Amino acid sequence: MDLFDSEGAYKATIFPKLTSPHPLEGKYYIFYLLIWQTQIRLHHLGVQIILSEIREKFWILGASQAIKKGATQASSLEDG
Repeated sequence: MDLFDSEGAYKATIFPKLTSPHPLEGKYYIFYLLIWQTQIRLHHLGVQIILSEIREKFWILGASQAIKKGATQASSLEDG
């Protein structure tokens, strides 16, 4: 069984389930909902933990800033 094609790259059929997260623009509201849901599910454990959880499936551009912004808004709601 040949693992490489004629150009030296791995054959896609060998590793069909290995895919990387696709980069998505974070300016859409659906991604803010995804971030918010992940923050709640993980009990606001921190930016890096939430970011790594999201990046298992999605690579949202600007996600770390959105998580920080969401954490700031949540803490201001708790204080007020």
